[in-house]
Amino acid sequence: MKIILLVILSSHLCISFSFGQGTTFTKADIEALANFIESQQLPNGAIKFSKSPEVGGKFLVNPYFNHIACLGLLESSNTAKCQVIKKWLAWYINHFDERGLAYNYYYNDPIDPTQDSLCLKPDSCKLIDAEDSYLALFWDLLYQYYRVSQDKSIFTGSLDTVLQSGAKYLKDSLMQPDNLSIAKPSYAIKFLMDNSEIYKGLLSLSLIEGEIYNHGAEADSLDTLAQRVKQSIQTKLYPGSKLYYHSLDINGRATYVDPTKWYDSSGIVAIIWPQLFEIETTVSPISVYQRKALNKKFPYWTSFSYYPKMDDYTWPSIGYAFSKAGDTANGFKHTDNINKIFVANNFDSPCTVSDAGWLIMNMAIRFPPEKKAIHKRKVVSKN
Repeated sequence: MKIILLVILSSHLCISFSFGQGTTFTKADIEALANFIESQQLPNGAIKFSKSPEVGGKFLVNPYFNHIACLGLLESSNTAKCQVIKKWLAWYINHFDERGLAYNYYYNDPIDPTQDSLCLKPDSCKLIDAEDSYLALFWDLLYQYYRVSQDKSIFTGSLDTVLQSGAKYLKDSLMQPDNLSIAKPSYAIKFLMDNSEIYKGLLSLSLIEGEIYNHGAEADSLDTLAQRVKQSIQTKLYPGSKLYYHSLDINGRATYVDPTKWYDSSGIVAIIWPQLFEIETTVSPISVYQRKALNKKFPYWTSFSYYPKMDDYTWPSIGYAFSKAGDTANGFKHTDNINKIFVANNFDSPCTVSDAGWLIMNMAIRFPPEKKAIHKRKVVSKN
């Protein structure tokens, strides 16, 4: 018999925060960002990626980015946040396949009631560039929604069947003998960013199986797999010094991070993902080194030295990672600068719902919606 006691705490414990001077964002900015995310939701629950349509005048619905938007929304005080997220999860569940994966969709706004989805070109809807990441973020959002709302109504038996099928698909089709996941069978690359997300997603799925469905053995198995992924990231994707590898191919050959690039191809932002998704603590020497390396190679990153000439996105996730580590001088400055652009543009381009979500997460370090509860679960399984 094995008894596991899991305690979920705020990830900011034991970090000393000294809020940066000159920070201008307020609680009202959090709510404005939350309201923007809410405003992007269509009547059927889908959430538009941004206020700007794609080619052909259709609006993109991207599940990966919408999961991030909703994770941020949970950190706001928006009174409708759980209803917005529940509607999004209902849309996702109504559109996912037997593995728990939903493709990108395109809609008119207002929605044409005769068409569920419109594609820009044949098969463009059936596009998932990283199946492992899509699964991981879905699992994490599901658990975090439950943690905040305590709403079990969406956790049906049929949903659990799909969740377990998704876990089986990950194990059988994506996970490799070295306990790292490839992006998808047709793109057999083991990315540092994807696997960091997989670790967090597996932990959340383990909690869903244990706390909600009372499947102790399955919860234990998923937690064990998560720890194996973590260990493989620490040993296979980290050379023992300096920077993480960007990725490994199917044969284990490493692609090194190119510190002169921001994201494109093998850019430097990947090295922040292990601490963002809690593979390493933010105070570990490895994490500190990665942040120092980014600061050194991009000394003006908080003022967008990379945007737009090196990347079309604003990357508030990086500021959030620095703030989580207690470096709010850089983290909050980055968030302030992004938020000013978003407000000045009335939340139009380059604003996206996922970037709004990351901004809320960062701002919530200074203005948390409420004291986070400590949830415990006891799982008893027979081995």
